[in-house]
Amino acid sequence: MTRVLSGISLIAVFLGIVNYGSHTLIAIVVAAVMLLGLWEYFGLIKNFGLEGYPLTASVLSLLLVACFYYEGTLALEWMALGLITLFFRCIWEHPDISKGFQKVAFSLFGIVYLAGMLAFFIPIHALPHGKLLIFLLFLIIWLGDTLALVFGKTLGRTPFFPSISPKKTWEGAVGGLAGSLLGGVVSHFLFLNEISLNHCLIVALICGMIGQLGDMAESILKRNAGVKDSGSVIPGHGGVLDRIDSLLFSAPVFYGYFKFAVF
Repeated sequence: MTRVLSGISLIAVFLGIVNYGSHTLIAIVVAAVMLLGLWEYFGLIKNFGLEGYPLTASVLSLLLVACFYYEGTLALEWMALGLITLFFRCIWEHPDISKGFQKVAFSLFGIVYLAGMLAFFIPIHALPHGKLLIFLLFLIIWLGDTLALVFGKTLGRTPFFPSISPKKTWEGAVGGLAGSLLGGVVSHFLFLNEISLNHCLIVALICGMIGQLGDMAESILKRNAGVKDSGSVIPGHGGVLDRIDSLLFSAPVFYGYFKFAVF
């Protein structure tokens, strides 16, 4: 019941923010979710004996989200600032920089993994029919995750990648792709007939596959950290990373497809 009520509340909040929120509010929500996910990421890597610079990474991540908000016009400046900041943070704490470079690497990875991926929701929202496109992406991922779970539980026999996630099966992966394609079809006929069915199906297939890779990527982190969930911030659902792992890899590909192939 906790899981169901929590899920319903999250969906209601999501629908309200996307449908009625301004572009600025979308950016603020992206930044907030990104920060929660980033701190979960640093908690995971700490479990398997690695560290980074959480506070420095958080500040740089917020600046990167701001660059996306201003349509990427400051991306090169952010890259220079980010690398310089992390380098001096490293040598300030570790005169022997060989010990600090590992922290720099995992901090930079966390920034790109969370802020660099999740921030693509900001330019997606700025595209024509941006609100509806966000609904399309979420429906592709949500239905994909749901059918992957159903197929995996009922028909799953063949392990997909047992060394990373023993419970994932090929049957579940196929069910997930079917769910993603269903999400594209439902979105087209329900609220997005401005976009052709072919485009909805193509992007659903691509993001369905990429989303499963994103899920596997987080599974690698959790498996190495020896935990089932990335956190406990969402009652009955685990952590923020557990809910957005598929979206992280899908969002940049989704934006690129519509930016260069459709509009």
